[in-house]
Amino acid sequence: MNTTVTQGSIGMSAAIYKLTELGYRVAIPLVDNQEYDLIVDIDGDLAKVEVKSTSVKQSSGSWSVQIKKVRPNRTENTITGFNNNLVDYLFVYTTEGDCFFIPSEDIDTKCQLSVPGKYEHYRL
Repeated sequence: MNTTVTQGSIGMSAAIYKLTELGYRVAIPLVDNQEYDLIVDIDGDLAKVEVKSTSVKQSSGSWSVQIKKVRPNRTENTITGFNNNLVDYLFVYTTEGDCFFIPSEDIDTKCQLSVPGKYEHYRL
């Protein structure tokens, strides 16, 4: 079983691989204090991409993906909901290797979503 840090690294690696395989140019920000994980050049347009990975499979067969941000600090955790105005796409990776590239404008929830479900047509 992977730790959440390892799972996140695998998800990021999968995103870079799959997006590069699609012919997009992928850039990784130098620091980790922005709202996005990758910058992707899609046919000359730069897009901000947040990457999420999940190992939580529901009894229905779909995957539960936490999209809210939980940032620990010294006294308490800060939780903020997903803001689809801050990124252009959400890339989701599951531990079974499924990948989804979802335009943020199609995400209407703030805490978690399920894939594939209504996001099936964004499967890579």
